[in-house]
Amino acid sequence: MAALTRIEERLDRVAKSERDDFHDGTASYDAASLAVIRLHALREASEYAVVFDVLEADESKGLSHMRNIASHTGYQSMDDDLLWDAATRLLPELLPRLRESAAQQFVRELE
Repeated sequence: MAALTRIEERLDRVAKSERDDFHDGTASYDAASLAVIRLHALREASEYAVVFDVLEADESKGLSHMRNIASHTGYQSMDDDLLWDAATRLLPELLPRLRESAAQQFVRELE
């Protein structure tokens, strides 16, 4: 799924940056915020909703919460440590499960 690949590329750029250089206004911070927003947007798209069924309730709620802060409240209320952890650990851990779920869904549609 190309959209997941682009999200993963953004998260890789964040992971290659230094935590001390991760703050509002930096390219890595913007990449992390956009990755959260785009991943949540995929979840909201009807054609991908079933793919996101693999998320635990707390993962889904956390993704929604971070997306709301990044897109509506602005970065002033963003917890930089939480965003860093999400971009370098939590979201990269979710992507393989989402890819597998997408692959299984695609196979079901072919049958």
